[in-house]
Amino acid sequence: MKNIAFVALGDHALQSHVKHFVGMRDVTIKGGYDPSGESFVRARQECGIDLSCYDSFEAITADDAVDGVVIGSPDRFHLPQLEACVAAGKHVLCEKPLCNTEEELPCLQQALDAAREQGLIVTSCHPRRFDPPYVWLKDNMEGLTQRFGKPMMLTMDFTYHKPSNDKLGLHGNSMLQDHFNHEVDYLHFLFGHNSFTTTKLLDEHDRYQASGMRDDGIGFNFGGTRRLDTRTYAETIHLRFERGDVHIDTYDSRRNYIYDHHKAEGSYEQIEDAGTTDYTRRFWNINRNWVDAMHGVTSNYLTDRDMMVNSRLSVILPRQQALRHEF
Repeated sequence: MKNIAFVALGDHALQSHVKHFVGMRDVTIKGGYDPSGESFVRARQECGIDLSCYDSFEAITADDAVDGVVIGSPDRFHLPQLEACVAAGKHVLCEKPLCNTEEELPCLQQALDAAREQGLIVTSCHPRRFDPPYVWLKDNMEGLTQRFGKPMMLTMDFTYHKPSNDKLGLHGNSMLQDHFNHEVDYLHFLFGHNSFTTTKLLDEHDRYQASGMRDDGIGFNFGGTRRLDTRTYAETIHLRFERGDVHIDTYDSRRNYIYDHHKAEGSYEQIEDAGTTDYTRRFWNINRNWVDAMHGVTSNYLTDRDMMVNSRLSVILPRQQALRHEF
């Protein structure tokens, strides 16, 4: 049995983490710390659990009964809280980015090194690695490459609802800092790590666009908007090969197709089995992976290298026009 505690209990923590841990038999939620007492009321109403309230973050790290800590606080607190948890011998699941400035990156690396030396699991939240349409493309990459040749360009786009008023100002009003790390993480999940150059084209609180090229010749174009009045998280994936294209709409599987460049007529093939976005599956597997890794029955789905590059891009590219990353 592993005992965990929460730092900050906002909507994302409740819906994407607390409610999943409640259903696990080998995890006990010891409690949490949040300046708002309303969060504990919502935990009872939405997740069916009465959480004990710690007086402070420091009370959590001082509790020897706590094995792991989920950090969902604002970005500026992520690294100092992660460092304190590792120093106290706690496993950590921290929301991205794991640090908030370029100057903090060496300290993040030191924290990850210290965790590894102690056998502690430090992970973060990149749910596309467990989402059916994204997993389908990963699982079918070998066959698609054999059929259509080398992958040439990965394009990912999203169109979400407008951010609520309480979300305005988070992530420094940078959509790129909030989201680009998810797209880059999937790029590496799909193709493995490779050095690349990327350029920021646009970065606003509700829109971003960035593009780049890997040294292996795979290009990428990532972006999206948050300007819809209705609540949605629609996403698309388009992968261009030398001799074909694959297009996936994660919300509407009727729009999924394969296009064979060699065929002038009737070249569109419907993709029947890619599925659609499953948020329960996404977050259950992230939380389950952390718990299983703490128990030593599986490995962390993210490597230290994954977390460092995702964090580096999140904190540097919003503040400059282009970035070169070497592996």
